[in-house]
Amino acid sequence: MTTTFAHWTYYESPFGWLCISGNGESVGEIKYMESPPTQFYWPIPDYLQKCAAEIDEYFNHGRQVFTVSIDIRRGTEFQQMIWRKLLQIPYGHTTTYLKIAEEIGDRKAVRAVGGAVGQNPIGILIPCHRVLGSNGDLTGFMWGLERKKILLSVENPNSFGLQQALF
Repeated sequence: MTTTFAHWTYYESPFGWLCISGNGESVGEIKYMESPPTQFYWPIPDYLQKCAAEIDEYFNHGRQVFTVSIDIRRGTEFQQMIWRKLLQIPYGHTTTYLKIAEEIGDRKAVRAVGGAVGQNPIGILIPCHRVLGSNGDLTGFMWGLERKKILLSVENPNSFGLQQALF
């Protein structure tokens, strides 16, 4: 399903600019931008302002749960199921692709799970950064492994690197 977003705004995160897009009521996409935006759009709808404020609180260690509405309809049924699983991973914890595959009842689906995680359109809000390889290694992340490491460090600064402590 292709989605056209009616609104967007930008947020300067600790690792670069993010473009937050939505459909008028819900956030549908957060994209990492390789360079700063060249043009800002006004007025910024309340729901996007709220999203940017919540992300800011998250980076400043003040928010563990996001309350802004998200729209995951553009994914397939399988992707949406996996994204809902990602929403169940608690702040400061991690899981593995294999564990998610086992939770959906098919440990052979680990690659499909990885593909769905990699297609997550709403990074940070849907915490795909909390998924690691079976051996605890940082693996694939749509915005790069350094940014994944930053997000994990925001949530668990004392334990990052001690993978067994994160599970």
